[in-house]
Amino acid sequence: MSGNEAIAATWGSLKPAHAWLNLVGFVGLVVVASLLHLAPTVAGTRMRPRPSGRLAVIGIAIGAPLVAAGFGFQLDGISRAGAAVVLAGGHGVLLHGIAVARDGSPGRWTTDPGWHRLTGGALLAGQAWLAMGLLMAAARVLVDGASPAGWSLAPLLGPLLIGGVVQVLVGAMTHLLPAIGPGNPGRHAAQRALLGRAATGRLAMLNAGAALVTLGSWPVAAGAVGSAGGTLVAVGLAAAGVAIGTSLALLAWAAIGPWPGVRGLAGGSSAAAVGTRVGAAPDV
Repeated sequence: MSGNEAIAATWGSLKPAHAWLNLVGFVGLVVVASLLHLAPTVAGTRMRPRPSGRLAVIGIAIGAPLVAAGFGFQLDGISRAGAAVVLAGGHGVLLHGIAVARDGSPGRWTTDPGWHRLTGGALLAGQAWLAMGLLMAAARVLVDGASPAGWSLAPLLGPLLIGGVVQVLVGAMTHLLPAIGPGNPGRHAAQRALLGRAATGRLAMLNAGAALVTLGSWPVAAGAVGSAGGTLVAVGLAAAGVAIGTSLALLAWAAIGPWPGVRGLAGGSSAAAVGTRVGAAPDV
C-alpha cells in the first residue's frame, strides 16, 4: 500500500469499509445465520422461522454493504442509511436470543447440566453481546457519518469479538463435538462430562472479561493510554483469555483423548445420549 499514493491517501475511508464488509458483513452474518439453527437446538426448543431472525439476517446483509459503500465513497447519507438498517438487524439479534431463551426456559435437562449450562449460556450471552456490538457500531456511524470518527475497532473488541463471535464459537464447538463428532455414546458421554467442567466459572470469566474490555476500551480509543481504561482492558483480556484458553484446551483433549473403557459401548439414540428437556412447553 505504501507504494500506491492513491490508496494511501484514501486508506482512512477504505479501512472502515473493509472492516464493515469483513467483520460485520461476513463474520457477523455467518454467525447470526448459524445461530438461527443452532441456538434453538442447544436450548432444547423447536427450530422454526422467527421474524426476529429474518430481521437480523436482512439487517446485516443489506446494512453492512451500504455502510461500507458510504465509507468507500465518502457519502454520509449512504453510511447513515446502512447504519439504520444494521441497527434494526442488531435489534433482531437481541429479540431472537430472547425468544429462544423464553421458549426453552420452562424446561430442565435430565443429564449433563454443566455441558448444557455452558453451551446454552454461551450462545444466549453471545447473542446479547453480538447485538450490543452491532448497535454500538451502527450508532457511531449514525452520529459521525462516513468520517474516520465513525469507526474504531477498539470499542467493539469486547462486545462484538470477545463476547459475541468468540463466545458463540466456543459454545458451538462445545456443543457440536460430543453431539455429532466421531465416536460412540460412551465416548460422547465422557466428552460432555469433560467439557462441562467449571462451566459457570468459565462463562463468568469470559463475560466479565468482555464487559471489562468494553468498559475500558472507550478511554483507550480516545487516546488515554495507561489510564484506568487501559487497566480494565488488560484485566478483561486476561480473564477472557483464561476462559477461552481453558475451553479450547478441554475441546482439544475431548477430541484426541484416548478415553479408556468406553470403546466397547455402542448403540443408543442421540436423544438419550444428550438427555431430554423436561417441563418445557410443547412445540406448537
